[in-house]
Amino acid sequence: MIMADKTPSREKYEQENPIINFRVDRELKEELEEMLQDIDMSKKDWLEDIIEDSLDLKEEIEEAREGGRKKGYEKCKERYKIDPKEKTCVFCNDCFWKG
Repeated sequence: MIMADKTPSREKYEQENPIINFRVDRELKEELEEMLQDIDMSKKDWLEDIIEDSLDLKEEIEEAREGGRKKGYEKCKERYKIDPKEKTCVFCNDCFWKG
């Protein structure tokens, strides 16, 4: 059987909506499907929520990390008389902060 060429609109749709495909064991698949049915959510919507929440958490972690670096730099600057032009801790070399 010869497949017909895809229409331009179908090609555009497929490019803008790629398929994600991976294998899981049967038990996990059944648990996921049951959970999604219970919360009345599609796999796509569930995955979008997971990714969005993960990106939000990543941003929160980075903001907290930067705040910690700034506090650590300020503490070291006072305690060890770090040159303010350097903005790098000579001891831990990890509280680099571009303030």
